[in-house]
Amino acid sequence: MGVKVSIGEMLPCTAMIIIEACTIFLTIMASTAMSKLGMSSFVFVVYKNALSFIFLIPFSFLFHGRDKTEESLFTFPLLLRAFFLGLVGVTVAQNLAFAGLSYSSPIVACGAANMIPAFSFIIAIILRFFLRTYLLFHLNYYGQRKYT
Repeated sequence: MGVKVSIGEMLPCTAMIIIEACTIFLTIMASTAMSKLGMSSFVFVVYKNALSFIFLIPFSFLFHGRDKTEESLFTFPLLLRAFFLGLVGVTVAQNLAFAGLSYSSPIVACGAANMIPAFSFIIAIILRFFLRTYLLFHLNYYGQRKYT
């Protein structure tokens, strides 16, 4: 009466464990580079993003090289939006994460990264409660502001 498990059932769990192990390994390496070698966290973020760009751009040409259209998909406003989104979103988050890593251990940094979805859920519940309360007491039935 053994338990039969197929590879397809174990693959998601195995992939999750491998990705978490890689995250911990890379966080430990980043901590070592910043503490022992004296690399600034800001310089580390620039190197990390430049290396990921160099590594990922060939795959874009490989998978989307045959998708030709009449006009270019990459217009200047689109590239400008993507630049600012990457600058504000990812880069600021990485700078804050590596600045926090310089003050604590890599295990705390990995644990904090895993808590982000839980914090986002709690903040969404709190904001939804306050928004519902605001709408209930400050707006009338037609969506106009009450003046009492």
